[in-house]
Amino acid sequence: MEKRPGPRYFFDTNAPVRRIARAPLHLRIALFLDFDGTLAPIQNDPARSAISDEVREQLQSLANADRCSVTILSGRSLQDIKAKIGIRNICYGGNHGLAISGSELFYIHPGAILAKAAIDMAGRRLTKEAAHIDGAWVERKQFSVSLHYRSVGKGDIHLAKSVFYKVKAELPDVDSLSVMKGKKVLELLPDIMWDKGSAVLWILRRLEDVHLPV
Repeated sequence: MEKRPGPRYFFDTNAPVRRIARAPLHLRIALFLDFDGTLAPIQNDPARSAISDEVREQLQSLANADRCSVTILSGRSLQDIKAKIGIRNICYGGNHGLAISGSELFYIHPGAILAKAAIDMAGRRLTKEAAHIDGAWVERKQFSVSLHYRSVGKGDIHLAKSVFYKVKAELPDVDSLSVMKGKKVLELLPDIMWDKGSAVLWILRRLEDVHLPV
């Protein structure tokens, strides 16, 4: 059987930078990128994910371009994604866009602030309940909490998921949180009408000029 090629990431080649450089002079571009699985390969331990020096250089080149606005939107916390990228003159969105920070932009969704107490409680309980599951890892963020089970043995995956939903069901303010399913991860976050797409629109409305969103 022919082996399928692995995933290609946004900066596998210089093509994105070249295409933006060749764009018509009047065209301004707003580039929105994810981190895990887009700029960096997904790791079993999310703490080990990192971008290469080449990717960082290309991001910096785009950020310095007069006709390009760069935003990194991630499920990671705002503090975490800023540390992973390490470029000042771009915009960042953490917790799936619930928290946004740029050179002249700052926003935290009011619903995220209201749900923070429930998120903190869920994080404490989930950390305690999942402690006995080998390979399970709880990631506590500012406005969400995730249970990673990528490294959990097949026989314990059902247990890990059961623990997650048990903790959610027993929360006093259970209706204030919703579940997001990812790649070998379950996440609790504020149950509000907001996502990365909402964050993109919020940022676009605040750019000085009309931009083509990518």
